[in-house]
Amino acid sequence: MSIAIERPELLSADWPTLVLALVLALAIIVWVVAHGLRQRWQLGRIPAVLFFVVRVCIGYAALWLACSLLVRWIVFATSWSLVGLCLAAAAAVEAVLTLYQLERQTVTRRTGLALVCLRTTMLLLVILMILQPVIVWEQEYVDERIVAILVDDSASMDIRDDQLTESEQIRLAHLFNPELATRPYDLDGITAQLSRATNRLNLESASLVRLQESPPEDLGRSFELRREPLAQVVQELRDMLAEQGAGFGKLLDADLNLAQGTLALAGKLRDRIENQAISRLVDCQRELSESQKDTSIRVAAVVEHLQGVANELRAANQELLTLVETVDKRFLESLGPEAGQEIREIASRTRARIARAILLGQEGAKENLLGKFRDGYTVKVFGFDSHVTEMTEKQLKMESVVTEFDDNTQKPTVPVAGNGQDPDPETVAKPEQVDQRHRLQTNVVMALETVRDQIPKEKLAGIL
Repeated sequence: MSIAIERPELLSADWPTLVLALVLALAIIVWVVAHGLRQRWQLGRIPAVLFFVVRVCIGYAALWLACSLLVRWIVFATSWSLVGLCLAAAAAVEAVLTLYQLERQTVTRRTGLALVCLRTTMLLLVILMILQPVIVWEQEYVDERIVAILVDDSASMDIRDDQLTESEQIRLAHLFNPELATRPYDLDGITAQLSRATNRLNLESASLVRLQESPPEDLGRSFELRREPLAQVVQELRDMLAEQGAGFGKLLDADLNLAQGTLALAGKLRDRIENQAISRLVDCQRELSESQKDTSIRVAAVVEHLQGVANELRAANQELLTLVETVDKRFLESLGPEAGQEIREIASRTRARIARAILLGQEGAKENLLGKFRDGYTVKVFGFDSHVTEMTEKQLKMESVVTEFDDNTQKPTVPVAGNGQDPDPETVAKPEQVDQRHRLQTNVVMALETVRDQIPKEKLAGIL
């Protein structure tokens, strides 16, 4: 823990500690010598008062230097000025010692010294309570949080997905080689934005529906508390939907030789978002700013507008998904034969190779999924089929190389006997094939239980 309280009334930390300690020692010596001179000198009333003031100033300087030295290790958490406290403490100490001189005529020396010690101790306790000294230290504590990544190593990961759509092939190729499948449009981004907007509208409308069930006397106050934040959300959605028009513009301007029906659908969706969804959001903002209508009527109108925009965006998104498939198919056809062949080669890779590429990134890539997780977490990787094995990144890379080699190697066909019957299992089942039989089963439950057993619950941040 570290407490930082600025004390500009004290000496700067730029002063060397040794020099400050020597000056403090000199001030204490001068204060002690001044008390010795007071006992030797027989001063009148006025000179004695002036010498008392001088001793208070010397004591103040000594205490101020002591605070300047101690503040390097101790924090004085008081809100009082240290200058005033040091001056008051010095005056109090001098008053206690002066009182001792007056009492020496009526008490013994031992009793007088005992009284001085008790009074000084009480004075120091009061000063300490006012100063509120706090010892400061800094302690670094790393709260380790672990993310467990489960990598399916079963035989099902050796399967190639031969029925990927053109859009899925392009997205997969973009993952491995962004420069290969760079589309001049971003319909996927528009689809994601419309989905987020729909979810946000549903959340806001559901919240207002629950608000409508409030008692009439609470509805007005609750709606006023929600009105300003909701107006900001509606404005953000308006701005976001307006940006999607530029996305459709890029598609319409792209040189893809799209069919007239496809272009007409893209224009229709853009107009639908701009003329229907955005216009209803404008009406919603008008209802939010209206203050003359009854609150229940305003809330019902806002709910109707939000739900209407959500339904509009949901329907538009369904048509947009069909448009994405059509446009991506035309984009794939517009690429050269070499680029198309490379995209199809990437799309024909096994699931294991794709999964490891996502985790480890491409060769020479500076960023990958493992690296992103390691920025804030400790990452543990577990490979599983019917067994569970913890893997290091080096082992994962070695398996990735083996997977890539197997992916590019044609697997031999199983021989059959000359009489057309199944061959003898002893002649076909090689030892290395027997060792692979555990890959025929995927036991996710055991993998999850292994993670929970090996990683303490308080450290487990998540499982991917």
